[in-house]
Amino acid sequence: MFGPDAAAVGPLVVAIEESAEAEIAAAAIGGAVNFPEGALKAVRASIARVSS
Repeated sequence: MFGPDAAAVGPLVVAIEESAEAEIAAAAIGGAVNFPEGALKAVRASIARVSS
């Protein structure tokens, strides 16, 4: 279960659909690639700096 009702799951469905569209678009220019090592940590650090 992803949420208490269909309306709560709506944003998740939209995000999954948009991710699929991005994957298809990436295929047209050579395919998706993995993020570099440490990218997630850097993004989280950046968010922490901005939100504090």
